[in-house]
Amino acid sequence: MPTNFKKTILKIIFVSITIFFLLSLINLKAYHTYTQNYNQKLNSISAELKKEYPDISDNTIFKILNSNNPSNFLEKYNYNSDETIINANNHAFLKYLIYELILFVVFLLILIIILLLKENKSNQKLKEIATLINKIINHEYNLNISTYNEDELSLLRSDISKFTIMLKEETLNSLKDKQELKKSLEDISHQLKTPLTSILITLDNLLENPSLPLKERTTFIRNIKQDIYKINFLITSLLKLSKFDVNAIEFHPEVIPLSTLITKAISNVSALSDLKNINLKVSNSKDIYLNCDLNWEIEALTNILKNAIEHTETNKNVDIASDTNKIFTTITITNPGTISKQDLKHLFERFYTSEHSSVESIGIGLALSKAIINKDNGTITCEVKDNRTSFIIKYPHLMV
Repeated sequence: MPTNFKKTILKIIFVSITIFFLLSLINLKAYHTYTQNYNQKLNSISAELKKEYPDISDNTIFKILNSNNPSNFLEKYNYNSDETIINANNHAFLKYLIYELILFVVFLLILIIILLLKENKSNQKLKEIATLINKIINHEYNLNISTYNEDELSLLRSDISKFTIMLKEETLNSLKDKQELKKSLEDISHQLKTPLTSILITLDNLLENPSLPLKERTTFIRNIKQDIYKINFLITSLLKLSKFDVNAIEFHPEVIPLSTLITKAISNVSALSDLKNINLKVSNSKDIYLNCDLNWEIEALTNILKNAIEHTETNKNVDIASDTNKIFTTITITNPGTISKQDLKHLFERFYTSEHSSVESIGIGLALSKAIINKDNGTITCEVKDNRTSFIIKYPHLMV
């Protein structure tokens, strides 16, 4: 039952009890007046009897007064009934009846006025709410909808306030999403433009010079193939990120040894580490297990290792350490070198590349890794200390 309805019922009960109490007081007063008039008349009769018949006893008078025997004594002498006690009591009855009617009319008028004021107030609130709704429809969200009452209309007003805040946030988020989409499209266009332009120029050279030596022709074709691989990688990565954005990727978590994840990720970057003669040094002190989607986590760890190798000088080490406690399981990937504070702020943003990034880098690998790790309830951060850069990945501890 709504709170306001309960209050209305209680008010009606209170008013009804008050009216009943006042009417009872009036009726009690009328009864007292009737009794007083009657007793006065009896006293007058008794006094006259005693005066005319001094020898009559009080008991005889009481007996006469209390007698219930029917008598037509007054009619015998054509006595006017208007002059009897009945007349006085009739006047008293009419007087108190008028009081009751006035009281009833006053309460009725008060009740009507209260209801009219309440109706007017409700209509005013409804008009205000209608105005607010029209403003919301017209995308006006900076509205003052605060209220301190608890009736149904005030609660409705409060709900509209919450709804307005939600719409405002969704509008701002939608605008932000559009701006992000615009920026992403611009970045994608820029990223695709470079390899596509290179492919077009190379194809023009091949078409315009049909007599190119085989060695140069082969070099051009290899360059085209490399650019196509780059475009393919870019499009594939963007599609994956887009699926993460709309929560369209379904993970299949399973309990796996952490060593399996690290081994498979190292295998994916072994050619790059061999090319720069970089040693991937693995150290862990315990048997550690994770509950995650193995294939996606391999991709995330591969991108981070690839980034570490690209930013490490030849003949150096990249350390891969792991540990666990009662709260987290941690993987730390550390490579020699530092990252500027400016680069550190934007490290996991899409398409962000620093001045130290390789020419082939498109700045999407770390963003994808972060999306994957977050999807598996993990976190990733980057720290720079003592001329070394560390990527720290944390997952919830798994009891095995």
